[in-house]
Amino acid sequence: METIAVIGTGYVGLPLAVGLAKFYKVVAFDLNHDRIKQLRKYYDITGEVASEELLNVQNNLLLTTDEQDLEACNFFIIAVPTPINASMQPDLQALKSASLTVGRRMPTGSMVVIESTVFPGASQNVCLPLLEMGGKVYEQDFHLGYSPERVSPGDSSHSLRSVKKVVAGDCYESGERVRQVYQRVVDAGIYVAPSIQVAEACKLLENVQRDVNIALMNEVAKIFDTLGISTSEVLSAAKTKWNFAPFQPGLVGGHCIAVDPYYLIAIADENGLATPLLDSSRRVNESMSGFIAGKIFEAISAQGISIGSARVGILGASFKENVPDLRNSKVFDLVSCLSISGCEVLLSDPVCQAEEVFKHGFKLTDLEELADLDVLVLAVPHKDFLRPMNELLKSLRTGGLFVDLKGVFSPCKEVMPRQIKYWSL
Repeated sequence: METIAVIGTGYVGLPLAVGLAKFYKVVAFDLNHDRIKQLRKYYDITGEVASEELLNVQNNLLLTTDEQDLEACNFFIIAVPTPINASMQPDLQALKSASLTVGRRMPTGSMVVIESTVFPGASQNVCLPLLEMGGKVYEQDFHLGYSPERVSPGDSSHSLRSVKKVVAGDCYESGERVRQVYQRVVDAGIYVAPSIQVAEACKLLENVQRDVNIALMNEVAKIFDTLGISTSEVLSAAKTKWNFAPFQPGLVGGHCIAVDPYYLIAIADENGLATPLLDSSRRVNESMSGFIAGKIFEAISAQGISIGSARVGILGASFKENVPDLRNSKVFDLVSCLSISGCEVLLSDPVCQAEEVFKHGFKLTDLEELADLDVLVLAVPHKDFLRPMNELLKSLRTGGLFVDLKGVFSPCKEVMPRQIKYWSL
């Protein structure tokens, strides 16, 4: 019987640890003492796991910051963040640290599975040597596997159980061992990839494909805007064709789509390959905060208001609706563009914690305190913001601008009150 350790208790690690604890003894390890304290009180700040779920598995789940507790385990899952640094290069520090920790504590006969997103070859070329530094011999004392995470924060319809899981091992027996563990918590089925590198590459491809397609939508949205055509109306018409891929324009942030392309770009560059399409897509998507700010400046000037005296309210700070995840949120870029130009920007988000937003250099304003705005931007359509139009726009002055980034409201179906103007990507 496997005794499982999950290294990292974030959006990926915690749901996995809780799910596995229904069938196995699980040690959930994290270096963040505050995080473990919260979880021991049955509270998950990410909102991914309910208090009741934590209570139900408390007898099988050990939440700890003490790495000695890992010595009782023989199946290790590393699920730590793999972000990018300021130079847009892969940042593997957390993964390297976790590999060293597991290497020090794993007993003979262990299986180590990497869930963190990496470039092809990283598990064997980066993690494996660090695991061996603990004194164990690869393929004699332990084996290696990979299973890319596919969670979608805040999306209950695509949970751990309902999304097919890709797994891989360094040999047939390892792949089977990994499959047997994951099949207990995944109802959608397990796909055993032929190699660890294939499994690593498939995760990057999934998100790179989305990044490229969203970049296309963002580029055509700029064209259609210049031509005075509604992008949402064009998309509605195009979706009537059976093979049209219905991607939407918008800000591209978060820990996956805006990060993973750089991992593929880095390994391509290391092998002497250019990536013009990936590079261009990243530039287009990174440019959107500036483009949106430019449209807001145009609208403010058209009202005869100086940019330096304009009041702009922004609804939503997280990278995605209905989750408090602020990682790589492009809303902050938009706020910075507006603030640097002199606008007074008021940011409101009922889902995110004020102290977490403050760590990013911004402060939150209660929604009810927004008033006398020249521009109101619905950046992240949290369900709390999806209210009747008159109520949502009461903070806008007569003749102001409502920016509906994701086109949640249709000006054709909704009557804009008080001569308020509407703009959407």
